[in-house]
Amino acid sequence: HSFRDRFMSKMVSKLAVTLAIATLVACASAEDFVPGRTHLVDSFKPAGAPENLFFRGNNPKVNDSFAYSELVATMKSVAAAANHTFPTTFKLVDVSLLVGLDPKESGDLKLEEDFFKANPTLGHLINWPLLTDLIGPCLVSESKRIKEATDGHWDLDDLPAKVPVLRSILHTPGADNIPTVLYVHCEAGVDRTGELCGSYVMEYQGQSFAEVLKFDDSVEPRPISFEAENGLEWYALYLQYNQSLTTPAYKC
Repeated sequence: HSFRDRFMSKMVSKLAVTLAIATLVACASAEDFVPGRTHLVDSFKPAGAPENLFFRGNNPKVNDSFAYSELVATMKSVAAAANHTFPTTFKLVDVSLLVGLDPKESGDLKLEEDFFKANPTLGHLINWPLLTDLIGPCLVSESKRIKEATDGHWDLDDLPAKVPVLRSILHTPGADNIPTVLYVHCEAGVDRTGELCGSYVMEYQGQSFAEVLKFDDSVEPRPISFEAENGLEWYALYLQYNQSLTTPAYKC
């Protein structure tokens, strides 16, 4: 099928789902922690050090508090299911993709900030506010698409700089031999989380764009947002142009 046909089909299917849940979403506040959206993304054992773990999920909030205990219990269960031992002592690196300037998310971000200010020995917060992409690579000219995908500057989110940081955190031995547990999340744990973690998986685990998108669409009974999918498309092209990777396999 032509790109136009695929684009229109995708827009129609996503619009149908959006309309079906629009009333609920409009009335709902920011979501509380949903254990079922927590997944193990990657792991690494530095030489002579304990294993570090990398998880993705949704906003770790329960009853307007940072859900540290619930999050740890869930990650422990998810790790065990994947045949990994969750550490008894660890430092949590909370990578929050929430946007502090968004009134719907500023309160949740403050919960995270306040928690780590009060509990600095438990870990720390990294705030990367992601905006996703309104314009996909196939909606711009070929010359513009190649230039922006090649130089990695197609939007303000700057995923080509952020994804390697996640890899570096995972591969770095923790201070005092204390392992690191990395947790990446947005509000729902689907869209921005899927864009960032999906980009990581394409680059470092060799999954294709189609495989990553299929997983992201399975996290919740709705597909990943159109804007976040655009971001994945850009990243797949970035990998193809810069690393000559054919695995992402995204074509306009």
